[in-house]
Amino acid sequence: MKGLSRIKKRRPPSPEQALIQKKFSRLNDFLKPLSRMLEISFNQFTDKATGRNAAFSYNYDEAFIVEGDEVRLNYPALRFSHGSLVTAGAERAWLDDGVVSVSWNTKTYGLGGAPDDEAYVLLFDETHDTFRMPDKKAIRQDGHVEYTKLKRGTPVSGPYHLWMFFVDSSRKRVSKTVYIPIQETAEN
Repeated sequence: MKGLSRIKKRRPPSPEQALIQKKFSRLNDFLKPLSRMLEISFNQFTDKATGRNAAFSYNYDEAFIVEGDEVRLNYPALRFSHGSLVTAGAERAWLDDGVVSVSWNTKTYGLGGAPDDEAYVLLFDETHDTFRMPDKKAIRQDGHVEYTKLKRGTPVSGPYHLWMFFVDSSRKRVSKTVYIPIQETAEN
């Protein structure tokens, strides 16, 4: 015997539910293009969840700025990796004549990093809601990477956000993520 079809009453979400839905949607949409990378950078948490789900859980509590009904991402608080590998230190980024340059300290001082650790440098264009890739892949020993495919005249304050972390050559260990503010020109 077939059961009676049920008619669901569709109520609008409460303000709290609407806020949770906006947060969920915004963070999930932001992390989606990074899914493959997050499988590597959150590999120690992927036995019970995907890398993207692990990153979502790790970031959820600190990821948002809420003003009234508006939900924005708190870009400096976002993390794309979590691990014990040493970060570089002295990370700097600057925009000069349409080129974003990033530099970091290449020395590990025996603290668990290696010269061939792969550097993941993520540049997010907030205006176009897209991630941009550096001109070439970099390793810790390079100490520098550039993004030259940016439009000239794009303002620095607001539209670009940059993060960096390292992954060892066996892709088993990762460093913590470092948010790097972008300066207008290089400072010595």
